[in-house]
Amino acid sequence: MIATHRNLLVMVWHGQPAEAMLKRLEALVQGPLEQQDSVLTLTVIEQSAAPPSADIRKAIARLMDSKANRIRASALVFEGNGFRASTVRSVATGLSLLARRPYPHRTFATVKEAAMWLSLEDHCALEPDDIAAVVQRTRKVVESHSLVQREGVT
Repeated sequence: MIATHRNLLVMVWHGQPAEAMLKRLEALVQGPLEQQDSVLTLTVIEQSAAPPSADIRKAIARLMDSKANRIRASALVFEGNGFRASTVRSVATGLSLLARRPYPHRTFATVKEAAMWLSLEDHCALEPDDIAAVVQRTRKVVESHSLVQREGVT
């Protein structure tokens, strides 16, 4: 699920990111976010989320690279505790160092930590609680969508 608020782009990965999510991301980046001078991104990967396919990962990377001159900061949250979550965060941190993005990028364990860090950016007009609230509202949409699918309602 993807949401925007001012110049903040929030992606919450609940299941396996699919083509539909990529299309929505492209539409937002080419549409409303195109009007912003600077964009902050916050990606939250829930503990139960499956990794995206290689094609989806590459497409997201290409899209973000094409807009790198307007991205001011990027935060990635891998939720969860224990060895697996810690290992995933460590690998993501290492990969981001190799990627050499032209903007600051950090990996976190919680939305609260990521929101605090993003709020300190010069181009952020949001408080940490505002950022966390956007994520929470996005999660509610994800949960209601999942509930509708489980109940067989379309």
